[in-house]
Amino acid sequence: MNEGIKDREIEAVTLFGNLEHSTAVGELRDLDNYCKLLEEFQQLTFNIITKHLEEYKYSKRAKKARRGTDIAVGKDYDWNIYGDSFHIYLYSGNITYDMSNILLIAMKIQLAWFTSQTNMKNMKEDRPLLDLNMGIDSGMVILGVRTWRHEMGDLTPRIEGQPVNRSRTIAMLANNGKLSKIFLSEHATKVIRMKPNLPIRLVQEDTSTLEGIIQDIPLYELAAYWDHEVFDFLPEGMKEEILGNLEQAFQRITPAKTHLWLYPLVFRYYLRNEEDQMLKIMRLDSIIKYGVSLLRSFTEEEIKRYCDYYITINNMIGMAYFLRNRYEDDIRMAANTFRETLRYTPKNIQAVFKLAECMIAYKNYNAASKLYRYILNVDPDNAKARELLEEMEKI
Repeated sequence: MNEGIKDREIEAVTLFGNLEHSTAVGELRDLDNYCKLLEEFQQLTFNIITKHLEEYKYSKRAKKARRGTDIAVGKDYDWNIYGDSFHIYLYSGNITYDMSNILLIAMKIQLAWFTSQTNMKNMKEDRPLLDLNMGIDSGMVILGVRTWRHEMGDLTPRIEGQPVNRSRTIAMLANNGKLSKIFLSEHATKVIRMKPNLPIRLVQEDTSTLEGIIQDIPLYELAAYWDHEVFDFLPEGMKEEILGNLEQAFQRITPAKTHLWLYPLVFRYYLRNEEDQMLKIMRLDSIIKYGVSLLRSFTEEEIKRYCDYYITINNMIGMAYFLRNRYEDDIRMAANTFRETLRYTPKNIQAVFKLAECMIAYKNYNAASKLYRYILNVDPDNAKARELLEEMEKI
């Protein structure tokens, strides 16, 4: 480094993403069409990154480097898009905040790319989807300006270090993903565990597949998603386009175990309060139609393998039946759906509460009381169950 320009050793979260099989796709297209694919990918990624960093108060106020000054004053992120890949670095000084944001950015880009014009065209033509693989890592990195860059007059600080290299390799391995294709290192999951209320779940991968590539670094796949934050902080106009494309996607793709991550995300959004009653009913109908179609395609082995997803989606279908309550058997179908959840996860408190609501709708208060007692047997400190049980006993 040049004298007077200081390196900074900082803790950063890194995200690397690249399009799966895009090189092979490029060989099947002429140069003009391949460039259009890259243009769509890059513009979409750019829109999401810049919008998110603005909404979540990241700032890039790097001052022009002067002799004897710290080149990175005021700078808390960096990113780059090149070809069919992108790299993002967050280093605000709050590592758990940075990890939360990198996960949100990854989810937004994944969702937007799934519903991109390229993939929607592939769906219509029954071609394989062009998936996006991502790798996330965290750790200490160097932020600084190499001598040769300084000699060229480029004083922009750059991130270098093992987390940068590892996130790139992890993204390559995400090709083996079964759920979100967003993989995290062991170190990244330790950061997540520092913030236990982060609303996500992780599934550990079989590390034997990493032999000769990454050793002694277990990998995890992101398996559960935020809801409103993913949609509400998408760039202007993109939310409506994505939701419209998702409706088409549900109608076109055969229930795909490789895209299970979409269902809870969209269904959770659909279950939010909606003032427009017609739209609300349409969304509840969609949850029931597409959710039931998906779960019917599961074998017993797949239910065990993807139990978290199966149960989450099943509960959402039950809630959709209960909230719709337009047809004579909607409440009965809701109750049966929650019983199905309890068949696989007997201590699923959410399903027990919802089943009790169904019993109350039937005015079967005795059955509801038994369910609240069951909850208290599982969780003696559950204040909500105790309060509702007392109400039942007054009836």
